[in-house]
Amino acid sequence: VGLRGALEQACAIAGLKAKEKGLELRVEIAPGVPPAIRGDITRIRQVLINLINNAVKFTEQGSVTVRVAAAVADQAPVPVDHAALRFSVQDTGIGIPPERAGALFQAFTQVDASITRKYGGTGLGLAICKRLVELMGGQIGVDSVQGQGSSFWFTLSAPLADELAPMQDISAVAHASKGLTILVADDNPVNLKVASAMLKRLGYTVQTANNGREAVDAVTQTVLHGAGSHPLAAVLMDVSMPELDGMQATQLIIAQHGGAAPPVIAMTASILEEEIQGCIDVGMVGSVLKPLMMADLAQALNRWGSGDSNVAIEKIANNDLNTPASGGFDSKNGAEQWPLVDLARLEEFREFDDAQLSMTHGVLHMYLHDAPLRLDAMEHALATSDAAALYKAVHALKGAAGNVGALALEALCVPLEAPAGRGVVPTDSMAQLAALRECSEKTGLELTRLLADWA
Repeated sequence: VGLRGALEQACAIAGLKAKEKGLELRVEIAPGVPPAIRGDITRIRQVLINLINNAVKFTEQGSVTVRVAAAVADQAPVPVDHAALRFSVQDTGIGIPPERAGALFQAFTQVDASITRKYGGTGLGLAICKRLVELMGGQIGVDSVQGQGSSFWFTLSAPLADELAPMQDISAVAHASKGLTILVADDNPVNLKVASAMLKRLGYTVQTANNGREAVDAVTQTVLHGAGSHPLAAVLMDVSMPELDGMQATQLIIAQHGGAAPPVIAMTASILEEEIQGCIDVGMVGSVLKPLMMADLAQALNRWGSGDSNVAIEKIANNDLNTPASGGFDSKNGAEQWPLVDLARLEEFREFDDAQLSMTHGVLHMYLHDAPLRLDAMEHALATSDAAALYKAVHALKGAAGNVGALALEALCVPLEAPAGRGVVPTDSMAQLAALRECSEKTGLELTRLLADWA
């Protein structure tokens, strides 16, 4: 994890509202802080995004400062190959009464009801931050003076990294995206809704297509009839779609429009180099891993979404995403090794949603409606030994589950999806379907509980 890059990524995502309010957003890295550590970038980034968003929400004027410094070890000494770090987000906002500070990290707690009415929110975000920090072995707290501001902080101890991996600056995405249009092609309505919400949060105008054929038609309409009004900055193309898949659609777009075609970025759940290379071979400029993460999407569009297809072709997918690796799940060991619902994923939704969590509610309701239909389609495909239909249904369920953070269900889909994609119906497929139904029911109950909590 590059520390400066992690802080700048969090600021680029969470700092859009700071610009709207005229607040100064600063990043400070104290002397002696290592350039990189080995840690969970997804969790660190999510905690920072949440704390920055809270600081901006409760600050009407002044500044928000994000810092990282060496932490003083108050218990066991830190090993020589580790770094003890203290991250903090300091604001010049309303502050917190001392008697209420301790309760802030409990779910659904805010300082008082008038704060909730004025600023919105339920207080769940800080409880999730506490859980994420504790999962990383750290501590979280707050120092505050009412009327002067607050400093939320968390500490971590992590191994030092041997070298710093390159990290892209994504701040230019938020700066330059206004007026640019992105076409998103995906046959899964949950995926389409999430991608559209992320893009809008980053400042883009969004067009959508439900399959490869619609994507080709949309590009043709723009290139031939829309030049000068809303040219496409890029196409985000799902690889697996009915009627015309993403690769075939890309080949048609390039064949029909040549240099006038917008850059096409693959959206794929695959981390296999040969499959990524297959996307490159048909003319895509790069790829982004599904389920989409806000920072990774911003990086991809910053690199490739300029309308210039003469760019370096390289893989964008990061290895630090908190998602199951394809093919690594053994259903006989149970789904307990993956949580039913990844709260960090849902918390990311909240960071680019409105105060009423309209998008989050919409996506979860859509998932809860669609999941049983996908399972019924799988059962029908098994009854008719239709491997193609089985693959289509399980692939759609896996994608939707990943998008809402249903990690256990997503992982359970893998051993059924892989052989179906090769045209094979596994001999134990009915047992796998039964396990999927059971896990889906538990996941649905957990998501329904969260929706009730957020109502």
